[in-house]
Order: sequence, then C-alpha cells, then structure tokens
Amino acid sequence: AEGWWDAGVDNNCDGSVEDQARAELSALGVRIDGDTEGGAFGASILTIPAGWADDEAVVLISAPFAGAGDVYGWRASELSGTPTLATAAWHLTGGEEGDFMGYGMAWLGSDSAPVVAIGLEGADDTRGVVQVWSGADLGDPPTATVHGEVFGGYLGAQLVSGYDHDGDGMDDLLVSAQLDSTFATNAGVVFLFLEPDGLGGDATTAEADVQFTTT
Repeated sequence: AEGWWDAGVDNNCDGSVEDQARAELSALGVRIDGDTEGGAFGASILTIPAGWADDEAVVLISAPFAGAGDVYGWRASELSGTPTLATAAWHLTGGEEGDFMGYGMAWLGSDSAPVVAIGLEGADDTRGVVQVWSGADLGDPPTATVHGEVFGGYLGAQLVSGYDHDGDGMDDLLVSAQLDSTFATNAGVVFLFLEPDGLGGDATTAEADVQFTTT
C-alpha cells in the first residue's frame, strides 16, 4: 500500500510514486488558535500517554512568550469539534513576565510513578526553573521545583521524555541549561536526575546524578 510516511518509494510497484496518500491542511479535524500577539502558541507540544497526567492521553501546548508563559492542556477526548484556549482542562502560567513557561516539557517516571516536568527557563532572574508534578494532577501545585544556579543559564530550555538511562524502570529527568557559563561562556550544561519521582519541594541542579559539560 502507498503511504505518506515513505514518500518517494513505489510500494505497489506500479512505476509511479504520484499516488502517495497526502494530508491536506483543509482536511484537519481540529484547529486551536493562540490569543496573544507574539506569544508563540505551539512553540512546544507534548503528548503524554494515559496514566501520566490523567487517566487518558493528554496534549500540552505552550505559548512561552505570552507574558510569563502559558501551558494549556486537553484530554484526547476533548480534541474534537472546535476546542479553544478557554476549553482547556488545564491552564498553567509562569509567575513573572519573561519566565517563558513551557519552552521545554517532558513526561517521566513510570506507569506506577508518573511524572510531568515543565521548564520555565527565564524564571529566577534567568537562572531557570523546572516544575515537577510527581503523581499529582496538573491542576495542583507542583510537587517539586528544581532551580538553576547560574545567572543566565536558562535551566529548562530543553527537557527529554521517556528515557530510562540506568535501567531501573523509571524514565529519568534530562534537562539543559543551554547558556550556563560555569565551564566556558554560554557553553551549556545538561543535568540528569535518575529518580525524578523522588524530587520534592525546592531542589537545585546540585542534586543531579550526572552533569554533561563542555569546555
């Protein structure tokens, strides 16, 4: 069968690749529009499996440049008809202008200990923050907050979902401070937390199990 996923391959051997299935924008079933000029709605999109943020799959969409940054969340069953920002099941926002909440987002942990992490790379005077929800509803306050320690480091710019680096059955928290200047100007650092479900309260990057650096 011909398919859009392997354009250029003549799967049915009829001598043509012009019969690929192609998606058209006009055929989209759902469209959600941002409401803030320059807010960059859709800059980061995170799909979360059922059991992590909710009993069903969830999609989080951020607008990191809208004020303090916004993250909107919808359950999969709610993404039909004409969803709007007002219909989002969750609306999270940063604390201060320029926090850039949602620039990085990830799901971690395991089925039995689900974790959702959201970066606010401009928070704490550009040191950056990662908020962590461990086994908690996104409508509740985060269970842990990881603070960057370097001015201008922008912790939380990138987070990675779904990787278990030490094989303990728990997906780990891998987060960057992309402009950290500890080792060289704006060289950046990546921090690895092997037990993200154990994070609680206020934490710092000094608690990371591994640091990846460059000179």
